[in-house]
Amino acid sequence: TLYFLACFVIISGSSCIFLKPLVLGEINKIVYDFSTATMLLLGILISVVIGTMVIQTEFKQKTIYLILTQPISRNQFIIGKFLGMLLSVLIVEIITAVVFLVIMFFLGVPVTANYFISIGFIQLQLFIVCAISMFFSSFATPITGAVFTFLTVLSGLFVSSALSIGQLTDKVPPSVNIIIKIVSFILPALSDLDIKILSYYNIPLNFNFVFFSISYSVAYIIVCIYLTMLIFQNKEFI
Repeated sequence: TLYFLACFVIISGSSCIFLKPLVLGEINKIVYDFSTATMLLLGILISVVIGTMVIQTEFKQKTIYLILTQPISRNQFIIGKFLGMLLSVLIVEIITAVVFLVIMFFLGVPVTANYFISIGFIQLQLFIVCAISMFFSSFATPITGAVFTFLTVLSGLFVSSALSIGQLTDKVPPSVNIIIKIVSFILPALSDLDIKILSYYNIPLNFNFVFFSISYSVAYIIVCIYLTMLIFQNKEFI
């Protein structure tokens, strides 16, 4: 899977070179948008694929029985799996970023400091997706867990837009607005971590925004992993 994705990144990234004569001076924005979208999309796919299978594969191959006979607690097992997921996603994202940086250098597209910050925010989004996929994998089958994760991620990407529409539209009943607000607190606010527009226009980021974004991501991840541990602790398989 990683080899296939690496080839996909190289091929898709190289296509930006052929778009330069067609975009009439907008190559900078095209490359910025395409690179960040590719990193986010590939990261989500990898997070979902690995996350929904990371626990269930151990049950299918019966290796879970051997692992837990060692001096390893169930909580350590979950934490180790999660850290392995983060490392796998991070490796793919580094490869993707390097490919696009080479392409941007070849095309003469300027790379700002905010561009690297936007890549960091993409990692925050993907780490949240990893935590969500592991949570669903603790009680659902790989296919069901993947569906739940995709729906949750898509909802998190558009929940801010839905909340804004609800506030601006007078025809939406107040009860619907309340429901949207409640759901927005439960779903991951992935759209609020998207700063590619700021990176393209090189708009300086507010320290409070960066601090809150990192704090929110860490808190959401901790809650998901904690719930995963609780479910895994109550599993009867030995």
